[in-house]
Amino acid sequence: MGGLSIWHWLIVLLIVVMVFGTKKL
Repeated sequence: MGGLSIWHWLIVLLIVVMVFGTKKL
């Protein structure tokens, strides 16, 4: 479960970074 949680957070973080990047552009 720990590994799965890490992967889940990594995906969420990537999406957040992409959203923030598009907003800044």
